[in-house]
Amino acid sequence: QAVIGEENKSDDMQGCTILVSSYGSPSGISGLVGVIGPTRMEYRKSVGSLQLLSTLMGELVEDLS
Repeated sequence: QAVIGEENKSDDMQGCTILVSSYGSPSGISGLVGVIGPTRMEYRKSVGSLQLLSTLMGELVEDLS
């Protein structure tokens, strides 16, 4: 999920982008990881990094449960 610039409800965050990805395990444990940055960030790198982190977190949670 991405919230970019003026899509942010908070006036203080309208110059920012928020990227969020969820992760989880079959046992029901889940969470969110995110990135907050400027609206002109490198989206391709940020989204790719966030997807990788989300996958790794999901695997870690699954291994621990």
